[in-house]
Order: sequence, then structure tokens, then C-alpha cells
Amino acid sequence: MPIVKEYKDNPGYYIHARPPDTGNINYKIKSEAYSIIESCGLRHEDEITWDMIRSMKSLGFIYTDSSGVLDVGEFEPDPDQLKETTLSRQKARELLATIQKHRDLTQEELETICSILGIEVPESDLEALESRLNTVITSLVKTEEFPISSFIMAVDRDFLSVRMRSSDRLDRSKEITIHIEIVQDYIAPSTPDGEYVNDSVPPDTAYIIPTYGGVSHNISVTPREGITDWIVAFGHDISWSIRSEALRQVGQLIPLIVEELENAGMEPGRPEDLPDPMLKSSSD
Repeated sequence: MPIVKEYKDNPGYYIHARPPDTGNINYKIKSEAYSIIESCGLRHEDEITWDMIRSMKSLGFIYTDSSGVLDVGEFEPDPDQLKETTLSRQKARELLATIQKHRDLTQEELETICSILGIEVPESDLEALESRLNTVITSLVKTEEFPISSFIMAVDRDFLSVRMRSSDRLDRSKEITIHIEIVQDYIAPSTPDGEYVNDSVPPDTAYIIPTYGGVSHNISVTPREGITDWIVAFGHDISWSIRSEALRQVGQLIPLIVEELENAGMEPGRPEDLPDPMLKSSSD
């Protein structure tokens, strides 16, 4: 089993291992990975699994003086050693979580480490944020307290739906945009070619058609400032009732957005710095 060693005269760690065909070998560890070693509770003379070594190799943290940075497949143990030291699924997930605390992984890096550890790729932070927002906002818009009648004619809250669209991935170093679209759908009986018919058509030939109207909220979030822009977009001309309902919607959405941003580790910003929402009509 490989062992973590601590330098005597300098801060930092290296790994002493004995892969087959090479004899004793010392893997050096880049200083960026020291916090991962320590967060895993490893200290001088502690054993370290090959799963962890291979995960750190995949991130370019492991090297030797003679070979430079090592790829995952270089100086590998034999299959029996790998099998004997394989982490349980729970321990593997804990290791992944520890690595993610100290490094923002790209999707490719995440998939590679999950493959090494033999676990499924977890839902991305942004997907989780979208999912939670969709759930809480859908619950909100179906209540009578949420103002929507100026945007959608003949509101039927049973058929109101929320559609989310955001940046490709949650990158805490860049701006992300959260797009929330609130629309109403209804079930319309039809023939297979889409021609409307009467209510006697069997239910399995019915399909969902969006009604005219709806409203979307486009929210920009940056790592340092939090929420920097909030645009409310719709297809109607701006009227006093539209303006009133748009601002009331923002007022009800703000606490939900702030809470979920904080849950995702994002800075929502200071309340006094929140910009006034911009109303944007596509008819302008």
C-alpha cells in the first residue's frame, strides 16, 4: 500500500509506493494538492489508496523528477493491488467531494475522476440549482398570490409551468445567467396531423399547446457582485398593470433566488446593490 510521507526540512508531502516492474518510487505532489491530502485526514506515514493517487494524477498533481507530470496509466500498480485498495462507493463520493472543495473541476475532469472511482457522475451544480429553482418557483406560481393575469389571458394555474434555461455549467469564476420562463399550457384534442376536433377525441390523441402570453425573468449573477442585472421580458405593450405585476413578481422571486444561490455556494450580493429590474417588451 502506498504511504504518504512528509518532508523533513520543508513543508509538503510526497508518496512512497512500489508499483510492479519499477521497484520503490517516490511520487512528488504539487503544492496545490496539499490541501486535498490534509482534508482527507492524511498525515506522515498514513496509507493512501491507489484510487486517490490516480485521481490526483488525472488532475496533473503527481510527478517525478525524471518523468515529469504523470498520466493516470503511468507507473500503475498491478490489478490485484488496485482491487485490494479500491474505495467503497461512499468513500469514493467523499473523496470526490473533498477534491471539489479545493478545485473547480471541468466536466471532463469530473467524468474522468468518477470513472477512476467507479461512481456515477453527480448532477452538476447548475443542474441542481435549476432543479431546485424550478420546484420552488412552480409551487409559487400556482398560488393565487403570484400575479400573472396581466401577462396571460384566462389564467388556469393548473396549467402554468416554469421552464429553466441557464449557462452551460456553474463556473464560480464567471457570470452566469438564469432564465426563468413562466407560461401556461393547455390540453387540446387533435387529430394526428394537428387539426383541431371536438372533445370526443380519445385522450391519447390530445397534446399540449402553449397559450398566448407569458413572462420571463433573466437574471445575471457574477462571483463578486452577485445579482447584477434583472430583466423582465414579455410580449405585451408596457402598461401600468404589466409594470405593477412584473415588480410584484420580482419581489416574490428575490428571496427564492437568493436562498438557492446561497445553497449553491454563489454570492447573491448585497440588498442595497440589487439593480432595479428592467422591463423589456418584444413589441417595442
